[in-house]
Amino acid sequence: MEWLKTMAIGMEIVCNFNIKSYCFISIFLLCLNVLGQSKNNSKNSFHSRFQINTYGIFLFVVDPDPYDYGEDYEVIDLKSYISGFNFELNYWVDDELTLGLGSGIETLDQPKIKYVPIYAGLRWYPSIKEREGWAYRVALGTHLGEVSKTGTLFRFGMDYSFPVLKSVKMELGFLVSFQGLRKRFVDNETYYYDLRAGGLTLGLIF
Repeated sequence: MEWLKTMAIGMEIVCNFNIKSYCFISIFLLCLNVLGQSKNNSKNSFHSRFQINTYGIFLFVVDPDPYDYGEDYEVIDLKSYISGFNFELNYWVDDELTLGLGSGIETLDQPKIKYVPIYAGLRWYPSIKEREGWAYRVALGTHLGEVSKTGTLFRFGMDYSFPVLKSVKMELGFLVSFQGLRKRFVDNETYYYDLRAGGLTLGLIF
């Protein structure tokens, strides 16, 4: 079926995503944003109704529970971490609140699992009328990619944004993640990794 082939190609592209791709896409979005400033933006323009967030994450896995994956496969320890890049398309539902969809590519360091987060998110900007300030976010979703089953993804955090160009902001934040990864290894048994992690995010807002 054609749509399955198209989805498979898309997944392969996402799984091959790397830092060079992130930089290229960010520069591309930045150029589009700068060009868009030469036109008059009305309240009905795309830029006024939608917001694009791109950011990288680096989270440390904390307090792993041995019960979740069994004593015979204790490979997760406090040195494990999660890294990756995400993209979000957010819609302004009012002056301070956005709803959006996000995805990207992330990797669990130990055991090595690469996956694609898919989630819906909410962001609250209580000081959006100012050029810089705090924002709060929450997201709920699941995982695709190199996993044997889908598992729940729940995240919340806070960010501080400040302008770097006329309509481009940089965002530095702290993120807490609860997620269940399901992975089948060579012994054909599915292991359950219910992770709790926390760390930093750094990105751009267009």
